[in-house]
Amino acid sequence: MASLRTANRLSFTEDGDSSMGIGGLTAVATVVIVGSLGALLWIAPAAYGYLLMEDSPVEWLDFYCLVAAAAAFIAGARRRWRRPRVGVAVGVGLALFCLFVAGEEISWGQRIFRFRPLDFFQYRNIQGEVTVHNLDVGWIQPRMVAIAFMIGYGVLLPLAGRRTAGRVGIPVPPIGALPAFCIAAWLFTNPITQTDDEVGELVFAAAMLGSGLQAWNTRAGGRVMAQLLPMLLLLAVLTSWASYQSFEERDHARFVGPMQAGQAYEGIGKLRQAAVEYEKLARYWGSDWELWVKVVTLYRDARCHQKAYDLAAELILIHRREPRIWAALIDMADSLGIRDDAMARIREQYEALMREETRTHHDEKDRAFLERLVGDLGRSRDGEDRH
Repeated sequence: MASLRTANRLSFTEDGDSSMGIGGLTAVATVVIVGSLGALLWIAPAAYGYLLMEDSPVEWLDFYCLVAAAAAFIAGARRRWRRPRVGVAVGVGLALFCLFVAGEEISWGQRIFRFRPLDFFQYRNIQGEVTVHNLDVGWIQPRMVAIAFMIGYGVLLPLAGRRTAGRVGIPVPPIGALPAFCIAAWLFTNPITQTDDEVGELVFAAAMLGSGLQAWNTRAGGRVMAQLLPMLLLLAVLTSWASYQSFEERDHARFVGPMQAGQAYEGIGKLRQAAVEYEKLARYWGSDWELWVKVVTLYRDARCHQKAYDLAAELILIHRREPRIWAALIDMADSLGIRDDAMARIREQYEALMREETRTHHDEKDRAFLERLVGDLGRSRDGEDRH
């Protein structure tokens, strides 16, 4: 009878009936994260963008939650050491997975220790960092792997395979973590802005923390999670503050901040504010004509035609060979009814360009395009004069 009562008690604690504390806290944490950051996006998009920068409190909280989750999974594997080894192996694997994702989140300390990445990462990584998830390699699809894990481990296992997994000791996420996994997967596939991945990553980290605490101790896990989250948040804020004391981080924020603020404004359809933020970034970089074209286009789409025209007129002095700037200038001039002014500016720059020496095939193609453009403008003007 004693052994039967012990077995029932173990089943009760590990099948999740007593996990309402952990599951409930995970669900509450998910609501707080998504609700507060979602409200910030609509009320203050620029602050939302800046808050999701690298080495921000959001990123460091993500990191600390994953490290704590790894420690909890290891502690849970130790408790199950005499149980079926499959569960122990899965627990250790989940801990290693959390540590790997945490390392990727902070680029394996590259910005902290300021080490130079290998040439492979500088040329293959879209951010020039020591991370796998940003590698520009066709056969690596880290986003799809992450989504598959969220759906498989975070959704299907708790709903369909809970009892089978429990019999072999595999750590099963609490039901309360299921919304977090679903929201994280949704943000990875349907972002509102280009920075929503950071929100999804934080929600995912909270779900993994709840799952780790569930694997470690279902009776005390809820209390531990309630005490741990405020401590991790404070630690994240302090770490972020310390990291931004360096000149490199502040200089990095000068262009990352406006970029992410612009992405936030653009994501919710506030195009004029997005253009303002992108213009700050474009002036910081100076020669990034792709970004300048985006700025002019956003001002035009926001119906700030005079601003777009003035900016396009300024840019053809710098980016004389970029056809899209010329085309944008003509569009703006037509909207403002000042086509003659645009034609005069374009002809002036065209003549200056023709006096320059052509050196590359790319230059030749641009010159040919501009020759056709100026020719079309001339024919259009002659037609207007005849009428």
